[in-house]
Amino acid sequence: MFQLNQVACAYEQKKVFTGLDLEIRQGQYVMLMGENGTGKSSLISLLTGFKQEESGRILFLGKDLKEWLKDKRRKRDFYSRLGILFQDVDSQLFNSTVYDEIAFGPRQLGLTEEEVSQRVQDTLSLLKIEDLRDRVPYQLSGGEKKKVAFASIMVTNPDVYILDEPFNNLSKEYEEFFRELLHELHSVGKTIISKNRGCVNILIMARRRSITLDQESRVLSLYKDGMAIKEIMKDTEIKSEQTIYRILDSNGVPRRPKVNGVKRILVMIEEDVAAIMKYAYHL
Repeated sequence: MFQLNQVACAYEQKKVFTGLDLEIRQGQYVMLMGENGTGKSSLISLLTGFKQEESGRILFLGKDLKEWLKDKRRKRDFYSRLGILFQDVDSQLFNSTVYDEIAFGPRQLGLTEEEVSQRVQDTLSLLKIEDLRDRVPYQLSGGEKKKVAFASIMVTNPDVYILDEPFNNLSKEYEEFFRELLHELHSVGKTIISKNRGCVNILIMARRRSITLDQESRVLSLYKDGMAIKEIMKDTEIKSEQTIYRILDSNGVPRRPKVNGVKRILVMIEEDVAAIMKYAYHL
């Protein structure tokens, strides 16, 4: 979905990062985590087209991001695929009521007022904010504004959610609910890119289990080399077979047939001999 090739980024004439290679595939849940100044916000700005790379290239769906932003029609197509939640949600709330705030996106998509009303009501209900329907957005608390801002992007059913500090100002109870909701969106194929404070790594989330991109790459390499699942788990320190299979499925890697002994080797007979021998070794 997104592919970054040797990308460099600067902030106030200071290099934030250089030579960044990163691929974010459709249906992945990516968390950007790290201390202040490590480039999380800059990366989000690059992915959303709000900032331009110093060097390198950024692709979205195989097309240079600059091409998507070249004219009004293509730019609208690009942003219709994204749901962007800003850290400062005040900057994206500008309507006189919560209802109109959430209805703004569907109206821009050309839906009938009946369809708009149904979408808004469904979203209010899903996010448990029906009581905010007729409130004035700028009079809401920080947590309420966050909920309304998310509702305003969710209602358009984007392919990609790009979320900047999505859990700020939320109660512990609602944060847990929100995390579950994001996992549900992920489970139906939505791509989620979320910036959070925490450890210094970019992580892929496989439901409730977290793995690094290095671990994911290692899993794919070992599996394609024919290593048994149990050995891959031991090598990568991933505790669950289910997590391994989710990595394979999200990357479009076909699973090997679950048969025993010699038959397991025979089903691979069309692959190269080296891979077969390596796989047989790990039986």
